[in-house]
Amino acid sequence: MTSAATAAADTHTASASHGPVIASGQCRVLYAFDVGLAIDLDACRRMVVEAGTDEWVRRRGSPSYFAYHPPPLRIQDVARELVPGTPRSGIEASRGEVAITLYDFGAVTVEYNYPLSGPLAGLLPLSRELDGNVTLQQDAAGRTARVLERIRSAVTRFELQSAVEDYVIFQVDRFDRPTDAQSLLAAHAPLLAAILRAEAGPLDAAEVEEVLRNRLIYGTSDLVIIDWNSAFVFDKDCDDTLSVLQFANVELLEMRWLDGQLNRSLDEAYHLLSRPRPFWRRMLRPYGRVSARISSLQVDAAVLFENVNNAIKLVGDQYLARVYRRALERFHLAEWDADILRKLDVLRDIHQSLVDRAGAARMEALEWIIILLIAAEIVLSFVR
Repeated sequence: MTSAATAAADTHTASASHGPVIASGQCRVLYAFDVGLAIDLDACRRMVVEAGTDEWVRRRGSPSYFAYHPPPLRIQDVARELVPGTPRSGIEASRGEVAITLYDFGAVTVEYNYPLSGPLAGLLPLSRELDGNVTLQQDAAGRTARVLERIRSAVTRFELQSAVEDYVIFQVDRFDRPTDAQSLLAAHAPLLAAILRAEAGPLDAAEVEEVLRNRLIYGTSDLVIIDWNSAFVFDKDCDDTLSVLQFANVELLEMRWLDGQLNRSLDEAYHLLSRPRPFWRRMLRPYGRVSARISSLQVDAAVLFENVNNAIKLVGDQYLARVYRRALERFHLAEWDADILRKLDVLRDIHQSLVDRAGAARMEALEWIIILLIAAEIVLSFVR
């Protein structure tokens, strides 16, 4: 047998053992950061243009049923290859692109986009390599910091938080041979579940079903599987689907950050309320500063909560709305929302309690003033 024939036979054997071969696709690695309370996107756009880097900005149009309010600013950054895929994986992830997206509610997403080709099974070692990849995360944080150096004046209450929310999307345009979504699931469900969970060993059948529970099939060649840390998308024209998943990841970051802020606010309020206060301080400073602080935290949290939840509108497109609902379900965002609303109610009750205490302290102070005035009048009457 000739060497060419041997190579062809080896390729066929590898394809048969590893399942379908990805002819073209993309691996998108997302890192979301919180950088402040709000970002003035119009000011950011002017800063980019004034810096002479208007080619730096790339806007992507979206149909009327998929609208941001206001639309985020997408910046094309300089790319360099960091995670090309391990040689043993058989996946060829060539040098990709890096895009940075700014949201008006103070969030930034760094997106690494690597073209993919190779056997489907090669996604498993690539998924394990990308899971908790410190190199990429540090690079994303550095890129975010460099962008913020240019637009810092446009960020309200600037502070680059250490918290980060990462997400990986494996998107396949087509395979080397005709493949439909149902047959792909039937033949390779355990492999797809292992890829999404970045698990080298086989998963239990119940766990495989749990991973595949949040799946959507629109057409014969359309498949979306959404998991906690990653998603698999088999679709050629899916920019809107990918944008929905990216926004859901940002929303999860903001809910986590907001929940942490509220926890700290509640701890601070409890400490202030439980700390004994001297009599003179209760009279002269009846919780005014503390009440103002808690009121400010309550307003900031409520505004951020509304801005994040109202930033995206899906009107008239039932498929994208289903994708968004499945992402919210997998990320447990309904539970996050309920927990945040409950803590906002607790903060409101604490603020009302402080207002009542301040009112009682003022009344007590007035009573003492009246008593002292009466006593002074009695003393003066004897002196006269």
